[in-house]
Amino acid sequence: MKKFIFLIILASSPSFFSQRCKFEKNEIDKFTNKKVVISKKEKLFSTLTSSGYYSVKQTGDNYYLIFDFIEIKPITEAVSPGVIKYVQIFSGDKLQLLLANNEIITLLSSNSVQSQMKPGVSFGTVSCELYDVEYPITKDQLELLKKTSILTLRIYQSFSIDILNSLNTDQKKSTSVEFHDVDLKKMNQDDIQLLIECILSN
Repeated sequence: MKKFIFLIILASSPSFFSQRCKFEKNEIDKFTNKKVVISKKEKLFSTLTSSGYYSVKQTGDNYYLIFDFIEIKPITEAVSPGVIKYVQIFSGDKLQLLLANNEIITLLSSNSVQSQMKPGVSFGTVSCELYDVEYPITKDQLELLKKTSILTLRIYQSFSIDILNSLNTDQKKSTSVEFHDVDLKKMNQDDIQLLIECILSN
């Protein structure tokens, strides 16, 4: 019983909590004199064909959720003679968070990111990778996420089809917006809440 009480006290102590918080950057910017805190990236989800990673960033009084999205697809879906299909997230594209209390938070990307294409791990596949997509979020929204788990993400992406003409110049022909839903495992839900608590308590 005494050992159990000791573990509870230890887990609630500031030093123990700080050891669980891992930061990529935690400093005062020498030019702006603003606090800059960026958590280390953690895995958000992982399937056979896609994965996602996230971090939380604070710059002064502004907060951001930052995501990396990676999707593995057959190379024929991404590249064919004279045609290249890009996955993009444009500034203003939505990210929706469905919470355990059925509330929905809608965030808008503040930057535009085009996918990088790399050979997939399996023959005949390509890896479409989007890095450092930033979604501004308010402190009040983070406080809500600290208390209420995220059950599902709805990620909006744009798919652009580029066709090379006879002069080999890139001509964009069409762009469509689609979304896909990602259900988060309980472990990942808890990790997000810990990361948010680390940023808010730092």
